[in-house]
Amino acid sequence: MEQVFYENWVDKQPIAGLPAECFALEDSRAGVFAASHWHSAAELIYVRQGRYQVLANGVSRILEEGEAVLIHPGQIHTTICPPKVRALLAVLKFDPGLLRFAGETPEEAEFLRRLDGELPPHWFSAGITEACGLEALLSGVLREMEERREGSALAVRLLAGEAVLRLLRHSGPPEPGLAGSGLANRFYPVFRYLEEHFAEPVTAADLLPLCNLSYSRFAVLFRQFTGCSFTDYLNRYRIAKAQQLLRDPEMPVSRAAELCGFLDVCYFDRLFRKYAGTAPSVWRKREGGAADPAVP
Repeated sequence: MEQVFYENWVDKQPIAGLPAECFALEDSRAGVFAASHWHSAAELIYVRQGRYQVLANGVSRILEEGEAVLIHPGQIHTTICPPKVRALLAVLKFDPGLLRFAGETPEEAEFLRRLDGELPPHWFSAGITEACGLEALLSGVLREMEERREGSALAVRLLAGEAVLRLLRHSGPPEPGLAGSGLANRFYPVFRYLEEHFAEPVTAADLLPLCNLSYSRFAVLFRQFTGCSFTDYLNRYRIAKAQQLLRDPEMPVSRAAELCGFLDVCYFDRLFRKYAGTAPSVWRKREGGAADPAVP
């Protein structure tokens, strides 16, 4: 799993000239952690089976089967696979321009403002996604993306547009969040710094000058953004990096721990068990040969 702060999703678009990407994802690896990242696309995450934790722009939820979230462009988000869960997801990323047409009316433009990055994400219950026929629409997008037949680009545009239209029609008032406060911009350099220095002895005090916040305010807002404390976030990030390294059968556990900022192998083992649900050596035997999933 690629741990990134900014995801260049544009390079992943399967149909040339069509600003959209859709993929199915199976995730059953406890503790796998997509570090806080953002991209220029809107992102729809739909749980087909199991459960999946999503933290988006200050709101944290565990999505149950049939539930979904629509994250706006530029919003910081994180995903975590809960322990002992096999999650099947459908993920759609798209540029909001995908839904805009020549001759768009003012009413249509106002409707699409619901995808503005300054507004909180939209969360949808299983009842809403069922009423919208989301499973069938996303299955259609996946099929067109895979087959790439004549007219597939148009089919994807229409199916994705219908899915988002139906969901937004059912969305109520946006929930309170941190969007629009300007504080998200303060945290961009924080996550960039952690990405570059996670293996070093980093403390919250090192990050305060990057976001111009007091320690107490930083602690409160960081928990709102990520759903956990700074220490917990850093540990999760380091363990996720260690999981990447341990996919190499030649990588010693002690060396993986050292490269991820753990000088005490016993402490590393305890944290690995906490977040991944098993010892590093057992995890590698079970998961080491598996391919990395895409990052939602």
